[in-house]
Amino acid sequence: TFFCFQTPKPKCIEPLPLSWTEFGRLLMPKAGHHSIMENHCSGRCLLLIVCGLWMAICGGTLYAFPGFEVELMARCELLATDVAQVYASGTLGLAAAVVSGVLCDTYGPRIALAYTTVCIFAGSLGLCTAVPSTGEGLCGQVQFISAAYCLFQTGSIGMYQVALFTILQATSPAIRGFVAGVVVGGFGLSAAVWTTTFSDFFQSDLFSYFLNTGSLFAMTSLVALVWLPKLAALVRDPAIGWSREGASPLLGESQPKAFDNHPSLREILVTRDFVLFVFVFALTQGVCNGIFVANLSLMSRSTGMSTEWRVSAVRMFAYFNLAGRIGVGLMMDTCEPWGVPRCSHAIWTSGMLTVAMITLRFADAAGGLSSVLLPAMLAAAVTYGANWAIMPAFLASRFGTRHIGICFNINSMLFSCAVAVTTLTAGGFYDAAAKRQAPSVSGTDLCLGMDCWRDSFSVGLGMAFLGFVLAVILSVTTPARVP
Repeated sequence: TFFCFQTPKPKCIEPLPLSWTEFGRLLMPKAGHHSIMENHCSGRCLLLIVCGLWMAICGGTLYAFPGFEVELMARCELLATDVAQVYASGTLGLAAAVVSGVLCDTYGPRIALAYTTVCIFAGSLGLCTAVPSTGEGLCGQVQFISAAYCLFQTGSIGMYQVALFTILQATSPAIRGFVAGVVVGGFGLSAAVWTTTFSDFFQSDLFSYFLNTGSLFAMTSLVALVWLPKLAALVRDPAIGWSREGASPLLGESQPKAFDNHPSLREILVTRDFVLFVFVFALTQGVCNGIFVANLSLMSRSTGMSTEWRVSAVRMFAYFNLAGRIGVGLMMDTCEPWGVPRCSHAIWTSGMLTVAMITLRFADAAGGLSSVLLPAMLAAAVTYGANWAIMPAFLASRFGTRHIGICFNINSMLFSCAVAVTTLTAGGFYDAAAKRQAPSVSGTDLCLGMDCWRDSFSVGLGMAFLGFVLAVILSVTTPARVP
């Protein structure tokens, strides 16, 4: 009896005891796919990844929104739908980051980072004006707060994306899953970093938080404008041949020969694999972000959880988000040589999210939400993080990195639209439930119990299940490896 494996060079082995060295070589075959150490990720490579990690942490403040949404609601006397509008504007800032992606693809990272620096500075200034220190005046209109928050997120998220695209272009294709997982992991870890900063360092002062984080992020973007392209040029994989034909503005030099036959942007956009993945990504991420991230604080208040529990929940979401991103990155690099397409991992992520939504939707009305909220939230965190790592790695391996900035942001734009719709829908359901509980009281009153969220969970369940079905279809129709 022989065991046969679908590897780049199919091999069959006898079922005899293997040494750990032989077993490791079998898991990571050397025919075109190497381990991280075998690819010689040098000190410069690690430094580039660390720089990208920090830029991602600075770019992920959108995930810290649950850490201050209650304070924002109280400081500016906002309804739940108003808070949902502010958050939805932040997600639209994610969609608007397509401008930085186009600039990066066309003119290189320096022009793109100059644009993100301006957006960060202007958005931070607007937030500080709209939400002054306590005792120094009233907040601005919710529309002004939303516009400033959108601009701030456009700049910070754009900075993270420029770092991701530059690093994916510079590193070896064999470790792109791991690299994508680490860099986008910083984007997820940012929720824990900035929530802790807001509550412990700035003592929940919104003005100080917006002022100091805006200054730090603008400075990071300026420093990266000078040093990121230089460092990326030193890290490029020497094994890739370079051609004088076809400029690569991302690194300011010529384009690798391996990219010469990659499809055009128009060909990518009409490819079935791309269209299916866009909808899988938007549906599943829309549930994770629009229901969990945007409403985590309100959910915890509905279940009677303390403020300390809310802050801990935001941190735990960030940690599991990070674990999902790095974990699936390693899984993609390990499983692809065995014939598993990178997009196939969206099956288990969307499936896990579907199970979590089923659990929440049919939880017992009498205190059932509090018992299942934390496990479901952590499952959503893993799903959310994993999908953000799958998306750039799949795009780079399936379609190359020539148009990765635009392709990445097309996914982000549809995701942002899904989040905006989901968030506003959930906010409307919450306010309606609050009025039913106390019809004579203002809608700012707290809604308690499972009825506040049952309709939102029904919408999330439908979206998650549709994403799961499309992920199965995508996995069946996508080739394992594209030469």
